[in-house]
Amino acid sequence: MNYHTALSIVIALVDALESQYLPAILALPSRPCVIPLSTTNALAGQDNGSAGLDGDGNGENDVSFSDMLLQAVDDDLERTLQEEARLIMTINSAFLSGEFVRALQEKIDEYCRAGFPGDAPILECLPTPIHDMTEAFHSIVSNEVQEVLSRSLRKRLLEVIQHQMEEQLKYVLSSAEYDALGSRGSPLLRLVEHEVLKNRELQRYERALCSSPFEDLVEAVTQDLTSGVERALIATKKPCNDLGALQLEREVTDMLARVSTLVPQKSLRAAFTRLFQVVFILNLMQPSHVLDYLTSVREELSLETIATLLRMRIDFKSQEIARAIDQMTKADAKNKASNVGSSS
Repeated sequence: MNYHTALSIVIALVDALESQYLPAILALPSRPCVIPLSTTNALAGQDNGSAGLDGDGNGENDVSFSDMLLQAVDDDLERTLQEEARLIMTINSAFLSGEFVRALQEKIDEYCRAGFPGDAPILECLPTPIHDMTEAFHSIVSNEVQEVLSRSLRKRLLEVIQHQMEEQLKYVLSSAEYDALGSRGSPLLRLVEHEVLKNRELQRYERALCSSPFEDLVEAVTQDLTSGVERALIATKKPCNDLGALQLEREVTDMLARVSTLVPQKSLRAAFTRLFQVVFILNLMQPSHVLDYLTSVREELSLETIATLLRMRIDFKSQEIARAIDQMTKADAKNKASNVGSSS
């Protein structure tokens, strides 16, 4: 086979994928997914229908309110299962399609390098880059993973975190309280255990999804978890002393270790970057020490957030906090001015 014949075949193949296969996968998120009733349920429905037809009209077969309520619950459960099945089908189909196109791209590249080393790479001569299709499939996976989260996982997780932060979590600790939390565990870690590690919905998706999309889902859940803890800390302006800051650091480190057990092949540390910065600020020995690390912490946190965190440390003197915030504001403005000057 000569180069031009190979190029024509690849162009035709990619065109077919782009014009027929890709649109079919892109349409999956809006495609209805109907789960057929089980044989038992179907027969029961037929029996009920027959009984209604054969009734003598004396009200013996009237449907009670409890029966209607049970039917409504069953219908709602069926809709939920159908929606979950659609999400699973869409995510797995898009992921496997992306993997297929990626493997095809590698095969084409390998074939061209072996067969036509002196000619232009065929992949660079295509009207539409094949990489664009791979990205389209990956975007479907990402969007549907977010859809999974938005159905129930995210809302409940954030609500539970906020409630725990307001009602149970405590970060002004004595030495005895700090030691006790280390031995028996903290409410925050129990929350992670119950709402993430033992979450039944997450366990269902683990069984049904391909490994890579499930890892993406766990990463997204972890991002919600860390963002929720950070927002709850800031929103409640949780009072904190030195031992409380150490306890929070211990909890966040344990959180990372525990959620990582769900996806041992994937690093989740990036989802903890901001939260570790929050913990770092709370664990400063003195408010003025923030100036030594201002450049690095400003990559993730705003001046307002840093100031709020410093004020949460009840063992810091208010005058020292005010002085540190003033110096921090001036240093940040100076850094911005120097950056503008160097760029111009």
